[in-house]
Amino acid sequence: MSEAKIETTKAPKNNIIPPKLEEKEETGLAGTWLTSGAELAERALTGGFQLVRELQKETHARVIGALDLIEATQQSVNRLARRLLDTTDGLERESLDYLETVTLGILRAAKVTTQGAQDVVARVSSQVVGTKATA
Repeated sequence: MSEAKIETTKAPKNNIIPPKLEEKEETGLAGTWLTSGAELAERALTGGFQLVRELQKETHARVIGALDLIEATQQSVNRLARRLLDTTDGLERESLDYLETVTLGILRAAKVTTQGAQDVVARVSSQVVGTKATA
């Protein structure tokens, strides 16, 4: 029995149409079926692995995109937190300055009031006693 020889033409990788089989007269029906079946199985496996590779690439791209989104969100939250901290820090400084001014104003008013009260008491007592008040 002679070996069955089948000539095939190479199809592009993405083409799912099987290559044309040119049967020689020596090729029998069983040889043709076996060769066609093997080529079909090879194409199915190659296509399956190509699909898995494409799926892996797309999954990788989406995971990287999700990580980029998370990183950008974290950066935005950090920026907002810094702005909030700067704003509250500025308000705290202004509040402390205001409280310092008010407290010093109250202290100065109390000092002036006390001095005024001393002057009034000294004048009244000098008039009551009849001596000259020294201020």
